[in-house]
Amino acid sequence: MRLRTAGGLHRLGPGGMRRMLSLFAQGPSWHVALEETDMSDTFRTIKDRPILWTDADGVVHRCAGADVHPGVRLLWTGCNRDVPAGNAYLPGARDGVTCPTCISVMP
Repeated sequence: MRLRTAGGLHRLGPGGMRRMLSLFAQGPSWHVALEETDMSDTFRTIKDRPILWTDADGVVHRCAGADVHPGVRLLWTGCNRDVPAGNAYLPGARDGVTCPTCISVMP
């Protein structure tokens, strides 16, 4: 079984590379690996709807994402914050982005 966490993500540069920290079990012990993943194929919408995330302060962010491994989708905001798994959503009629950085970077 291999488990992955988005908590170890860091942007590496303009080439679309990110580092991903992986934690996996092999026999009775656990191993940690640092992998570089090409995330140049990113998306900002799902079914033509933008992806949003609301942080703990109530600020609504615009998100982008990438499918980095079968079954592993990572999302981050326009202001370079990692989105916790399962917390992004597609907007309803009353939802709007309130983060000024996300608005300027991802109009």
